[in-house]
Amino acid sequence: MIVALITDQASRSTSGADHPAEAYRLDSLAMFWTGRSADALPGVSAFLEKRPARFTLRPSADLPPFYPWWQPARSPPRATDRDRVTLAWAAAAGVIAAASFVMGLAGFGIALVALAFLPYLMAPADAIVLLTIYAAVFSLAMLVQLRRDVEPRALLDLLIGTVAGTPLGVWGLAALPASALNRLIGLMLVVAFVLEARGLYPQKLEGRRWGLGAGVLAGVIGGAVGLPGPPVVLYAATQGWSARVVKANLQAFFVVNQGAILAGYWWAGLLTRPVWGLTVGFALPAVAGAVTGALLFERVNQRRFRQLVFTLILLSGLVLLVRG
Repeated sequence: MIVALITDQASRSTSGADHPAEAYRLDSLAMFWTGRSADALPGVSAFLEKRPARFTLRPSADLPPFYPWWQPARSPPRATDRDRVTLAWAAAAGVIAAASFVMGLAGFGIALVALAFLPYLMAPADAIVLLTIYAAVFSLAMLVQLRRDVEPRALLDLLIGTVAGTPLGVWGLAALPASALNRLIGLMLVVAFVLEARGLYPQKLEGRRWGLGAGVLAGVIGGAVGLPGPPVVLYAATQGWSARVVKANLQAFFVVNQGAILAGYWWAGLLTRPVWGLTVGFALPAVAGAVTGALLFERVNQRRFRQLVFTLILLSGLVLLVRG
């Protein structure tokens, strides 16, 4: 029956529309056409006489002139596309290896770098969950090496804050559409660049409220768009810790932060089999990048390297903000 076909296709094609007005226009057009069609009178008569209707229009030959009303979309290559895996997978593997290299070199930044590019190659939500898994594993590995330099009491406020803020961020990742996530990622990337370029780091932040606030913000941002680093790195830079203590405390924080976020992802049903497949599939380039970064820590001019990385982050963040 043509009416059933139009109703089914309309509900499917407008479920992800940007505005309810699109569904309203299509519904109005379909009601106008069906009300004037040859099946309208038999349908009304059958309803009034409480008998089965005898429709004459056929979907194979009598569809309305506005059908189909949608434009077939050509999706960009994705790292998860089995028929286009070669180029897309290689691009994603390169991005993940480079981002892991940055983390091995600096102790943070895997999501900051990778999320500048991965949303073009896979679903943003999958990319966020994937990078959270890698960040948790790498942070744990570095924490084992730096465990003697951790100052647990200095981290208490941060940890309380991140546990409190994570559920809101996980809800955002599960509820927001891909375009909104892309723009949130782009905004965080631009903010990170501005903080880096302008050196907007206060000399000292005293009081528990700053640690709690940085922890909450890291939990919300980390859960929603996978970028918990900037608030915590900013806070750590104002506490007078030595470089080694900063790196050790950051890893301890990230282990708890990423663990809480992953627990939230599991509860929200975001740790899916495809995500675990991506995790295993990209494990080799991720590990290779992290190990290489750690080995080259003493040989790379970190100032110039950070300038290049953050320039790329700015450009990609602006693109994500504009395109969504």
